[in-house]
Amino acid sequence: SIADVSGGIQTETFQNVEQVDVIIANADSSVMQTEMAASGTYEFDDLATCEHYTITPFKDINHKNGITTFDLVKIIKHVLETEYLDSPYKIIGADVNGNGEIAISDVIELRKLILLFQDAVPTNTSWRFVDGDYNFVDPTDPLNENFPEYKEISMLHDDMSLLDFVAIKIGD
Repeated sequence: SIADVSGGIQTETFQNVEQVDVIIANADSSVMQTEMAASGTYEFDDLATCEHYTITPFKDINHKNGITTFDLVKIIKHVLETEYLDSPYKIIGADVNGNGEIAISDVIELRKLILLFQDAVPTNTSWRFVDGDYNFVDPTDPLNENFPEYKEISMLHDDMSLLDFVAIKIGD
């Protein structure tokens, strides 16, 4: 009557992401948390079966890490409609202030990070995560979808693996 749940977290280019807190909660509000290894994997052992669980990754450190002026230029080109970002994950990452659209306000927030005027974007986390099995209805407009940033297990019966997430570095 117990089972294990595991998965991985990688960017859209299949780079493992470390230092992600992964939280699993059940219907009784029991919460367990694990810090992922450098391999980009997580695992929860000995979970009660016949339970509903929600798995949610979270990472909100080092907002400036990986961000360059090249990222700023790419977002500006997208805003000006001269060169569009070519994946839903890049579009989500370009929504720096987390307001559901890509605009000059995102450029301003990113510029503040690059110029060290601020250490973090106060209205967004440094990373977002999308259920790896999710298919965007319109990949050119993912910000108008309620894409899942968690995984639901409706009734755990057996060990489950490959419960993966795509990691998105905000601004990068």
